[in-house]
Formats: sequence, C-alpha cells, structure tokens
Amino acid sequence: MSVAHRLVHVPDILRFILAGNATFTLRSLRTGVRYTYKLSLIERSSKPAYFVKLLGGPNNVDDFRYMGVLDRQEPLNVRSTANSKVSRDAPSFVALRWFMARLNGGLIPPELEVWHEGTCGRCGQKLTVPESIAAGIGPDCAEQMGVSL
Repeated sequence: MSVAHRLVHVPDILRFILAGNATFTLRSLRTGVRYTYKLSLIERSSKPAYFVKLLGGPNNVDDFRYMGVLDRQEPLNVRSTANSKVSRDAPSFVALRWFMARLNGGLIPPELEVWHEGTCGRCGQKLTVPESIAAGIGPDCAEQMGVSL
C-alpha cells in the first residue's frame, strides 16, 4: 500500500469511516496482525448507523462476513446482532471495539495503522486526485459532505 493510503489523524479517520461506504484496514505494528472492515450506512435507520463486515477470506470483494452494527452516536459503539457471523469474543471484533474506544478518546496509538484501499469512503469510486487519495474522499463527495480537501 502507498503511504498516501494511510490515515493518521482522528478527524480524517472519522470522516472516512463514517462517510457511508468505507473499507479500511487496521494493522498492529506491535503484533503485525491486521483486519479489514467494511462500514455501510444503513439508509433505512431512524438513527445514523452502519452495517459492519469483516474480510474473512482471500476474495476482497465477496469474502466479507457480517459482524454487527456500529451506532453513530457518542460514543461510537459496535454491537453484535442475532445475525452476526463473527463472535463478540473473536479477536477481530475485540480489535474493532478497541479501535472505536481509541477514536472516542481522540487518540490513535502509534502502534496502530489505519489504511484505506484507494476508493472513496462515501461512494466507493477509485480515487485519482492526490488530495483525495490522502483523505480517502473524492472531490465530488467532499463537496457534498461540506468538507475541504
């Protein structure tokens, strides 16, 4: 992955993962373990919330398994549901909850890296503008979101 695909600052990370269609990878520099998640805005929800999926196989398109729901309220909280395919005790679930707690606290530890795959966190289109690649949000979507790149 290019360094341009790494998100470092909490506001940038939050803007990206909560844009509505974000795929991101968490990597521990201490252990080398990494998990890839997909957050998709639930359009029919009365309160802002996201479906959370975990990449669980080699196919980066079809091997996502449903984990649960992320409630977009303070604090951000990931919860399992009756249809969750990943246990709350699974290391990937524990890692995501730990990450959300760090975001809620406003600080990402230096031993954790957050990466995006080079597509817009809102619409999923491939990013080509350097500022958009760095932010993880395309220029049109940034404008619609009221964000400057």
